[in-house]
Amino acid sequence: MEGEMQRKTRSKASRKPKKTEKQTVEDEDNAIEHEEEDTLQTSISIIYAEIKAIQSDVKTELNNFHEILSRDMKADLANFRTDINTKLNEITTDLKDTMGRLEQACQEGNTGLKSELHLSVREKVNCK
Repeated sequence: MEGEMQRKTRSKASRKPKKTEKQTVEDEDNAIEHEEEDTLQTSISIIYAEIKAIQSDVKTELNNFHEILSRDMKADLANFRTDINTKLNEITTDLKDTMGRLEQACQEGNTGLKSELHLSVREKVNCK
């Protein structure tokens, strides 16, 4: 029996399962799939890095655009404010002159001039 046991163990140890052609093809397919997964993962990493770079560039461009737009709008608003103030000063000056002439006409008692000044004031106020 000892001889038989030794033989059995020897034969088990010496018997390595030989890879069949099907197992070899499967191993090659697995290796190819693993390489494809690595390639895919590398491609995804590269695309992710490019997206991050684009995102950073877009953010920088938007910040620059925001600064330029804010500066231009502030300048336009300042110009508009200056124009409005100039026109209001002109209207105020014209109104003061007209009021002065009207008061002078009232003091002199000239009713014809007074009615003419009233019309002039109304026309200026309606036009502006």
